[in-house]
Amino acid sequence: MHTILFMRHAKSSWKNLALSDFDRSLNRRGKNDVPMMGKRLAARGYRADSIFSSPAMRAISTAKGLAEEIGYKTEIREEKQLYLAEIEDYLQVINSLDEKIKAVMIVSHNPGTEEIIEYLA
Repeated sequence: MHTILFMRHAKSSWKNLALSDFDRSLNRRGKNDVPMMGKRLAARGYRADSIFSSPAMRAISTAKGLAEEIGYKTEIREEKQLYLAEIEDYLQVINSLDEKIKAVMIVSHNPGTEEIIEYLA
């Protein structure tokens, strides 16, 4: 059985309205919150065997920052279907997990993150 930690990306910037939604970066608050949240996870002993992320700029930036804080050294797997994912998309990623993976982090977006948590709970 897998332990899955679902994370929504940190606060993103709307400063440059010319950017596509996919290319929006983290704002100042988001950049400050990522290491703080990563440190909290590390202090609680959280370790991931694998990290999956939406390839959107704000999600992958969040995943990389969290990975650094928890000491995760392996590749972060960018999954296109996690960008604006629906329940079926999450289930596809979860069902593709290798049996050896015990703890996985999935970094993506709302409302999908909330919907998959509600579905699984």
